[in-house]
Amino acid sequence: MDIVTLLAWRSTSRANYVDACREMHTSLSAILQSFVPNPDVLLGLITDCRALLSGQLALAYLLRDPAVVPYSVDIYVGDLWFDKFMDRFHSTPDLNDYESAYTMLTHHPAFTASRHITHTVELYLSTGRTIFVHASASVSACHALVCSPTSAGFTFITAQCFATAYPMLTMNRRAMVSLERAAMSATSDRLFIQWLEAHRFILPTAPSEWWDYSGATHVESSSDIRRDHCLAVHREICPFRARYFGDQHSFINFIDVLDVDYGLLRSMSVPPYGIMAAWRLPCRDPCQMDCDRLDDLLMHLELISTVIFQTDVDSLGTDCDAMLTNTADPLSCKAQHTNMYT
Repeated sequence: MDIVTLLAWRSTSRANYVDACREMHTSLSAILQSFVPNPDVLLGLITDCRALLSGQLALAYLLRDPAVVPYSVDIYVGDLWFDKFMDRFHSTPDLNDYESAYTMLTHHPAFTASRHITHTVELYLSTGRTIFVHASASVSACHALVCSPTSAGFTFITAQCFATAYPMLTMNRRAMVSLERAAMSATSDRLFIQWLEAHRFILPTAPSEWWDYSGATHVESSSDIRRDHCLAVHREICPFRARYFGDQHSFINFIDVLDVDYGLLRSMSVPPYGIMAAWRLPCRDPCQMDCDRLDDLLMHLELISTVIFQTDVDSLGTDCDAMLTNTADPLSCKAQHTNMYT
């Protein structure tokens, strides 16, 4: 069952919701187990260090095609969490049993300026697979992820959700490539593009192809449009549970950290970032996150509104159901709106 069918099926009833969520957790554990002995330990480390799983593994999980086998995984970590992540990875037997060798790379400033990655650790596993751990140039892991040379690279997994940009294109094996960024790419980027080509992805590179290809709305000029309105769409989400306020199944978040002058982006061969869709991977544990602060997975230049979930007993969308009925129950939820532009 492909991911679109699975997501539609899980929304038909509470029983199907539980079964579909269990299937998504099971398939995630199965795909992670080819990289680390204990997937749950890795997901716990990802959560603790505000990191993101991306690259071949994330895309293979999204496509749910047995023929799509990931040989590497990219892990993005904010600069404040990078050392902690690596220390815990190397000191945890359930994570490093497969590790045979590793290389630490410090990137050239020109590469860092383009890709927003300062360091990369390449972990070579005895299984023949590779883990690339990237240190973001900022506290945001997402900052480095969305500077991938291809839109298919804007796909990630956490213990709570999975997300992809241009979902209709990505799930139909189409992705835009920025030649400018591809010309200055890391080893993991080059391997990822080769892997996409091997799995029959269509990868246009000419800016003239973007509009018909992406279905994006062309904006001739941004001079008369407020920048803070165009850079992000106001959504209410819980950063830990990845819930869209008003829909218990998914959230939509608009990400565009560059200029809104799309003509300029085309001339620079930098594809617009477009729409990112994310879906929940709920768990049955009560939410213990401190939601009174902003989630540093997201970038500083975004307009962010968070919804605070104080309880999550059965993870079946009851909190969102309560919001839909405008409940005043303080145990269900409360909203905090934060405009980062003001």
